[in-house]
Amino acid sequence: MANWSDSLLMDAASPLMEHLSLFHDYTMLILMVIL
Repeated sequence: MANWSDSLLMDAASPLMEHLSLFHDYTMLILMVIL
C-alpha cells in the first residue's frame, strides 16, 4: 500500500508542481502590475 501511494504521489507531483509554479509566477506578475 505504501509503495503504491508513494509512486502515485511521485507521478502526480511533477506536473502538479509545474502547474502550481506557473500559476504562482503568473499571479505574482499580475499583482506586481496592479500594485
